[in-house]
Amino acid sequence: MKRMIHTALICLAFTGSALCGSPHSVSIEAGGIGGFYSVNYERALVRKGATRLGIRAGISLTSSTIIDFPIALTGLWMPGHNGLEAGACITPELYVADGVTDATMLLSGMLGYRRQLGSGPVFLRCYLNPVVDPSSRKSFAWFGAGAGYGF
Repeated sequence: MKRMIHTALICLAFTGSALCGSPHSVSIEAGGIGGFYSVNYERALVRKGATRLGIRAGISLTSSTIIDFPIALTGLWMPGHNGLEAGACITPELYVADGVTDATMLLSGMLGYRRQLGSGPVFLRCYLNPVVDPSSRKSFAWFGAGAGYGF
């Protein structure tokens, strides 16, 4: 379990996917791959024309006992200010309550819209992401919306 926490923190510190014009970005999201909300760091890994690939990692304190670490491999096709964003995501969840610690992992995808505001660093996104909980074999549809700043 400590290894999972360390891996998530390393990913948070060194990875991400600022897929617009900037190689890095930070964003906040409501819903989405982080549960009810998340704070994310993004980094572009590959950029070729209007197509960009990257990775993003974040953290979310869903409640006083649940911590999520969303991590996503993302792709963006953005020929102008509007783009199509898609990705594959894992979200390790850590439960801590009354001295007992447990962990699980959620799997999800994402497909959505991204809007770059003018030529500046601010962007908006909204997307649908189907979620699968392998431990309970349940799945459900979820959605996310957020705003970010590239640098």
